[in-house]
Amino acid sequence: MNSDQAERHLRTRAHRTHITPTTRISIGALAGAVSKKPSNQGEVDKLFLKLKLYVANTEVLKNHQFAKWFSAVEKGYLKAKMSSEQASMAVAATLATRYSDEKLVEMIVAGKKLAEAKDVATKLEAAQMKNWLNDKVSAEKAFQILKLDQEKYTVLQRPLLKNWVNYMEMKKEDPYQWLFKRLLKLNDSNVILAGWMPSTAGDIFKRLELNAQDKDRRSFPGDRMGEALEKVWLGEKKPARDVFTAFKLNNQGDKLFENSRFVTWVAYVTKLDEKNADELMLAVLKETFKDEAALTRMLAAAKDHDSTKTTAASLEKAQYKDWRSSGESADGLFKLLKLDDEVDDLLSSPVLNNWMVYVDDFREDSTVLLLAKIKTSKLAKTDNKLAEMIAKAEQHVETRSIASKLARAEIDSG
Repeated sequence: MNSDQAERHLRTRAHRTHITPTTRISIGALAGAVSKKPSNQGEVDKLFLKLKLYVANTEVLKNHQFAKWFSAVEKGYLKAKMSSEQASMAVAATLATRYSDEKLVEMIVAGKKLAEAKDVATKLEAAQMKNWLNDKVSAEKAFQILKLDQEKYTVLQRPLLKNWVNYMEMKKEDPYQWLFKRLLKLNDSNVILAGWMPSTAGDIFKRLELNAQDKDRRSFPGDRMGEALEKVWLGEKKPARDVFTAFKLNNQGDKLFENSRFVTWVAYVTKLDEKNADELMLAVLKETFKDEAALTRMLAAAKDHDSTKTTAASLEKAQYKDWRSSGESADGLFKLLKLDDEVDDLLSSPVLNNWMVYVDDFREDSTVLLLAKIKTSKLAKTDNKLAEMIAKAEQHVETRSIASKLARAEIDSG
């Protein structure tokens, strides 16, 4: 392409896209002498043609004349009391007009890999998005320019996704909610790339977790996608049980509280119905585990960890309330928690304290009741067995208190 053809190309594109004089070339901008220190878009375009940078095609950033052009534009704009950012925007506008925004993205990506062009490429990257903002480029259009729409199921792995997220934040729009909705619409059973097809929100979160473990992809903020998920589902008032299943938490077993998605689920349910959140969560857990003893053990274990103790304690309170509302008796709860199955380890059972707290709430002496149950049940048919259990419990800090209470109760019972 010669300079006349390049000039016509710049004019035609500018006219066709209705670009403003501040961000793209105007029709009459090419008239007059070429300024060595351009201070407006027209002069920037003319110097581009004068230096014959168009012959470099998409490898323009490698051209030795490019640095001269970029420097001249910066000096011209600064002399005219404009900013370096405005100079970069003018350069980006010329390149986008000459090659297209898509090609400019390719140039920037390539330039950032070159030591001599990295700084300029970084400036152009920011300038291009600023031009998009001025031109009111839509989220979908920017997604297409960055060729993220071609990635489909592997889009979360692409470095340019971060550029799009930055642009959306410049627009003051929520990129994560937009992206989450887009990903959730992808459901082609005939296409599975990288071993992943996001047919559920849980699948999307799994990919985010894998990305977070990959140091090369750690820049993508998966927690923000979690926030987007909450907004989408809260708007739909998606039931707590459905979200639990979508996150595939129903197959975590006793590792449930260790799963990062459980934290997200708790946050979601709390926002869905703050007043009844604990009751809603407990109902889902009871339906999932179908074993009160196992669930109670899990809550007791979770209370020993800083990251889960608050949630576990709240769920435990909801469990006590549930037992009371169902009219659970002391004997009934003893069996429900499978404490009557314990023999030598009864006093060290992690759920014995739950039973005692529940009994004490009825203003009964849980220690006296426990002593009676031990004496009259299959657990200890002789005083020797009881003494053996107490002696064993006294050897451990965790059970020393209950051992002391039982010993005192035994003495008081005469």
